[in-house]
Amino acid sequence: MMIIDAGSRQELGMQFTRHPQPLAAPLGDVVDFECSLGLAADKFTWRHRPLNSNQWFALTNSTPGVKKTSKLVIDFNDPSKSGDYRCIAYYGTSGLASDPGRLSLAKIDEFTDKSNVEIIVPAGNTVPITCPVPFSSPDPIVQFYKDSVLIKSRNLAGGKTLVLENAQPMDSGSYHCVAYNDIATQTVRSNHETKLIIQKDERAISPFFVKQPQTEYKVLRGRNVTLECFGAARPIPKVTWSRLVGSLPSGSQYTSSGLMLTNVLPQDQGEYHCMWTSGGNKIESVIILKVVAPPRVTKVPKASTFAEGGELELFCEATGHPEPTIEWLINGEPLQRSPNVESKGSRLFVSSVEKKHAGIVQCVASNEYGSHSGYNFLRVNPKQHPGGSGDHSKQEGHGVPGGLYKHIRMGGKRKSKEGHRRGTVMVPPHQPNVTRLSDFSVMVRWSVPENTGLPILFFKVQYKEFGSKSSGKQSKWMTANMEIPNHVRSFEVNDLQPNSFYRFRIAAVYSNNDNKLSPNSVKFHLTKGEGFESNKMPIPLLTNTEALGPDRVLLIWQNPDRSVDIDGFYVNHRASTTAGDYIKTTVEGKNSTNITISYLQPDTTYEFKVQSFSVGAASEFSKIIREKT
Repeated sequence: MMIIDAGSRQELGMQFTRHPQPLAAPLGDVVDFECSLGLAADKFTWRHRPLNSNQWFALTNSTPGVKKTSKLVIDFNDPSKSGDYRCIAYYGTSGLASDPGRLSLAKIDEFTDKSNVEIIVPAGNTVPITCPVPFSSPDPIVQFYKDSVLIKSRNLAGGKTLVLENAQPMDSGSYHCVAYNDIATQTVRSNHETKLIIQKDERAISPFFVKQPQTEYKVLRGRNVTLECFGAARPIPKVTWSRLVGSLPSGSQYTSSGLMLTNVLPQDQGEYHCMWTSGGNKIESVIILKVVAPPRVTKVPKASTFAEGGELELFCEATGHPEPTIEWLINGEPLQRSPNVESKGSRLFVSSVEKKHAGIVQCVASNEYGSHSGYNFLRVNPKQHPGGSGDHSKQEGHGVPGGLYKHIRMGGKRKSKEGHRRGTVMVPPHQPNVTRLSDFSVMVRWSVPENTGLPILFFKVQYKEFGSKSSGKQSKWMTANMEIPNHVRSFEVNDLQPNSFYRFRIAAVYSNNDNKLSPNSVKFHLTKGEGFESNKMPIPLLTNTEALGPDRVLLIWQNPDRSVDIDGFYVNHRASTTAGDYIKTTVEGKNSTNITISYLQPDTTYEFKVQSFSVGAASEFSKIIREKT
């Protein structure tokens, strides 16, 4: 019989805190995938499923040794290495598989437009100029040119439509666009040009569509979308939006590009009507909104014990749109079809249970927008053979080693003689503030008072877990391995335990190699969320980026819902050529709209995304915008 303490392992964190993330890269790049768990595993292995294949292949490199994180490095020298990658963490012989991350070939196709376009519009109207963007992975950066001169200040709708508000005769001219794939470092130019003519005369003109509205939109639940509808006339027309059934969603806004919907929910899908009126005449169009959602396993299979040779039947439930497909795994490996194994959707049936079925059973739900899994434990009671010893094997339990964190003696009573000299005061950081990012992570933020003391070389973040009052349990201070640069004032701490209490403090290391500690934070309770708490937070609209120099980029965003009480924004950035962690910068204040990110590398493309946050949660990420220094 296989014995696994399911409850205690789940409480310890036997679940993934980081899954492999999707990544696009050009041939010749070296890329890496990473996975982490809350509970250190005995070993890790990795699997690869090529594109257009249903079969997972074992990769030769495995990472033995008790730890929480595994990294897979891939020399992307062949297109056949594209596809999905997942890691399997082993606890004894029981394996738990991560959600897969896809490696895509970074590329951009040539434009396929064949002829020039002419747009004639009365002055004062809003004019869209669309770039017929070809397929690109990842999405390209689009730039527009007027009469072969780059348009620097831009208002782009959907990332590919140049919007000219209150167009005047001076806007007349020939426009074209280019699309730049910064990962593949390829630029392609549109074949055609758009000739824009803005007329100034006063003749009445009935409403017409400058650009035929898109008839259908698909948007992920919780994201923002603008339903574009561009009409023109003389006199300037007015637009009215309505729904076939019900009223417009709360928080929807009229913009120069159309109707903007924020934090889209399933109940927002349906028919929307756009109507332009001028001088007693009107035009209208119907736009269909479909709300899609990545899968989520809502009911995991039951923890069960089965007799060897007997029958096994398990069920799981999952949501998602389109409806997800279900894959069943035993110890991280797909169940192979055989006469005694039937897996049909959310039902798994095994007519003759074998010892190999003992361990972890996973139900993996997948659609084109992602994957999600739930797991539980299976026990198999072996057949009793006459004359046998009747011994049962028992899998040993595992503790939680340091893993990503180690004990470092800092802030002790050793004092540097140099610290007593005049002008060599070590000024410590202020007490840190702590906000929740997820069930397993927090953001720690601090500041340093202005001073003329010793310069700080770097910071370290330390934390201590506090047990319940009844147990009196109190752990040692743990120190994150990373040396945080002296210009950074925030740090994400991962691999924490939900429903636990922590204190945090900042160690500043000075030019004399001595250190000084900040005051401890207030005791912080890392609560376990309900799964969709981030959906309540407004997702910022990242509208513009601009390189201000070889090491600085300006970011501008909007808060789409100022009625929600937030504390500020997290600005995340990393070099586009890496798959490493994002660096987070904190911007305080719900009304903040911009920041300049400094200390960047010259001639490097970075990707940026923004979240709003409060003490208890952080929003989903904004769309990613890339900018080159």
